[in-house]
This record gives sequence, C-alpha cells and structure tokens, in this order.
Amino acid sequence: MSDLDLAIGKKWLKYAHRDFDDAKFTLQGKRYSLSCYLSQQTAVKALKAYLSCKGQEKMDEKTVTGLCDCAKQLNPAFEENKNRWTELDNYLFQTRYPDSVSEGIPAMCFNDADAGKALNIAAEISGFISRALKE
Repeated sequence: MSDLDLAIGKKWLKYAHRDFDDAKFTLQGKRYSLSCYLSQQTAVKALKAYLSCKGQEKMDEKTVTGLCDCAKQLNPAFEENKNRWTELDNYLFQTRYPDSVSEGIPAMCFNDADAGKALNIAAEISGFISRALKE
C-alpha cells in the first residue's frame, strides 16, 4: 500500500466514523430512517477505506454487497460476513425516496429497532475493517 492509498483510506475511515456518530445522534433524535441510511453509509465508507488502503482505485460501487464482493478478493473473510452485512443495503433507497415505500413516507416507515439493528451492523463492519487494516 502506498502512502497515497493509505491517506485516502484514512479519509474514508474518518468520514465513516463521522457518519456513525451522526447515525447515533439521529437515532437519539428518533429520526429512524435517517439513522438507518447513515448506518448504511458508515458501512460503505468503511469498506471504501479498506479498499483504498489496499490500493484499489476508482470505486463507483455504492452498496455494501458490491464492496464486499470487491473486498473478498483481498480477504475471504468479507464473504463470510457479507450475508449479515448486506441487510444495510435495504436502507440505501427505502429510507430516502417516497416512491420506495408502499404507504406514507420513508421517515414514518422505520422504528428504533430498525435503526438500532442498522447501527449495530455498521459498528460490526467498522470494527472488522479497523482490525483488518491492522493486520
């Protein structure tokens, strides 16, 4: 990994941590759909941090699923965890677009259990990646 790859990866990871803090903040404020979305974004940015640190360039992928598929080429453990983690991809669109839910608006379709679970998955991914980068 080059110094530039590492610097870019650190920026992604710093932003992932910020999104995680914001996901916790919005959960406390009962903004559950936003907390779910920010948890998904935490995971995406943490995965991009890992891939950047490993020298991967130009990552247009925006899903946990797609980024795990890229990362498993470098570390098979990503495949082992992918099924649990990809649940966060449900929050990429459903939390933001009114036509993605059958009734009401996304802000009214999620609850504290949804947001809490999403936050826990995001924390698991972020922790896994932090450990993987230390190896």
